[in-house]
Amino acid sequence: MRPPKSYTFCVRDSVSQRISELRDRVREANRRYFIDQAPTISDATYDALLRELRDLEAERPDLVTPDSPTQVVGAQPQASFETVTHPAPMLSLDNAFNQADLEAFEARIRRTLASDDAVEYVIEPKVDGLSVNLYYRCGVLVWAATRGNGVAGEDVTENLRAVRGLPARLRAPVTIEVRGEVYLSREEFDRINAGRERDGLPLFRNPRNAASGTVRHIDPSIPAGRNLEAFFYSVGTPASTGVLGQWELLDWLEEVGFRVNEERQRMIGIAAFSETLSRWEARRASLPYGVDGIVVKVDRFRLQDELGSTARAPRWAIAYKFPAEEIVTRLVDIVLQVGRTGKVTPVAALEPVSLEGTVVARATLHNPGFVAAKDLRIGDSVVIRKAGGIIPEVVRVVVEQRPPGVASYRFPTACPECGSTLMQDGANLRCLNPDCSVQLKERLRHLASRTALDVEGLGPRTLELLISCGLVTAIPDLFDLDFSQLVELEGLAEISARNLLNQLESAKTRPLARWLVAFGLPHVGAQKAERLARVFGSFQALRAASTDELAAVPDIGPTIAQGVASTLRHRDMIRLIDTLEARGVRPAPVEAVGRPRSLMGVTVVLTGALSQPRAAIKARLESLGARVASSVSSKTTYLVAGAEPGRKLVRAESLGVEVIDEVQLESILSQVAE
Repeated sequence: MRPPKSYTFCVRDSVSQRISELRDRVREANRRYFIDQAPTISDATYDALLRELRDLEAERPDLVTPDSPTQVVGAQPQASFETVTHPAPMLSLDNAFNQADLEAFEARIRRTLASDDAVEYVIEPKVDGLSVNLYYRCGVLVWAATRGNGVAGEDVTENLRAVRGLPARLRAPVTIEVRGEVYLSREEFDRINAGRERDGLPLFRNPRNAASGTVRHIDPSIPAGRNLEAFFYSVGTPASTGVLGQWELLDWLEEVGFRVNEERQRMIGIAAFSETLSRWEARRASLPYGVDGIVVKVDRFRLQDELGSTARAPRWAIAYKFPAEEIVTRLVDIVLQVGRTGKVTPVAALEPVSLEGTVVARATLHNPGFVAAKDLRIGDSVVIRKAGGIIPEVVRVVVEQRPPGVASYRFPTACPECGSTLMQDGANLRCLNPDCSVQLKERLRHLASRTALDVEGLGPRTLELLISCGLVTAIPDLFDLDFSQLVELEGLAEISARNLLNQLESAKTRPLARWLVAFGLPHVGAQKAERLARVFGSFQALRAASTDELAAVPDIGPTIAQGVASTLRHRDMIRLIDTLEARGVRPAPVEAVGRPRSLMGVTVVLTGALSQPRAAIKARLESLGARVASSVSSKTTYLVAGAEPGRKLVRAESLGVEVIDEVQLESILSQVAE
């Protein structure tokens, strides 16, 4: 029986398509920033995406939806914390990047106020930390919460009790919400990272992420041991304070016990801003905390009320974002680093230079294409900056300062660590030798991790012992270990040795998907590994699969398929799998569903209360080749709606996605099964 005609995607105009793409990218960036505390794009890139989305929605107001990132703030709170609803919403701020943006901001204010009178503003530093909301009843702290999505945040009261500048009891018996920014000083950030380095833990990338992770740590003893600080700058209901404007409010906050930032000033009209900006850009690196911009607020609350707010941000305030500081230094060398998956990353070794408060001596060069596009040559003078104030990056070459006779950089064809031939993997070079020495420790650590084989007792210290004494020089050596060898290791008692051997024995029959994760196949995480395991069922079937067959698996596609095929067919990987099988490694059998055909290209989203468990519906759809996504986008084929479907239904209708119920879904599945 032929599948329903709606299997094909709906045709949408290019603006609608671009808006959907931008929303998906901004939502993912929000999740990475607010929930994972691991941003994957710079602030500048994020701001550019959000600005483009806002401009397109202004052109097409008919496409604006309630759940668009332009209409909401932040991200949903983590489930590991209790959720607190903010009595008054915590809005975000729109951004300005130049004087023209500020002048446009003031022009909108004057149009709304229907006045040519000069407006008085309060200028405050935009401290780079985590926004929090405190609720006091009769002057006593009741709870403290993160911003979350602006409507509700995470209850982090216990984690904030020791924060400098945050009083448990006020000097006045008021009931009020107070907003502020929790941060780590540069000095405290360096102290924490020095301790983590001594303990062999991964370093925090910057003070902002460290502060965010500290505030949202599930163990309150962790934030208690770190010297978090805070500045406070606003309240939920200004009228309850009895003051008339922002300048007076800061004084009031200080009087009742809050720490406020002394680096503030008044300004009449935006025209005076350029002089203020010059002073701030000259001073920002000397401050003991990170500042990524300046917040400009209309001073008088009466005018703020008249100007009002959008769903996302007040119309009476704007954040001017500092441009990234740039500086010239010399490219001393290009060093090749081999990672756990064998990816070879070129790194710029730079003549050390101070940049935004830290000394920079290295910067990633991403891949060979980046080096070629910039025409980077050893000995060049290069302009560097910190992307988003975080990661050093090379911006461009100062060609006019290039020394005579400097040759173009040529990448080697052999791995700099083990000598194996490097393979091209998309834009990257990769060493596919699983026994490459520099990869070994990280490969073993990854193999033993919870997302892979979950081998208890095989932590960093034990791995270091096994490698340093020569017991483990390759992955299969783990399965040759015996009790007499282990008990001789310093600090490994008899019980620990026996438990480790039992764990390794159990690992031999872990599910195939976990072994695929353990191997570190390029671009294959837990979800993609599960799909590959379900479709092919064994190492042998995977190895024999063509690139086209691999690409047909949902979420894989041609690029990942090529990387998986190249890796599994490489002689070193073939030798590794054969050796592991000789050691008794037999991944738990998976009943292969075969290459998905009938629902290939179909993307389904489930919402609302359904009569069957979602996991069962998802498994059935995926067994027929469909992809089950968590959010509606322009690429969604069907939204399956149960009772009380919520915002996903609104979004689906706005995008023209076909909405079906469970009866219609069953009809589709039955037809395909025939």
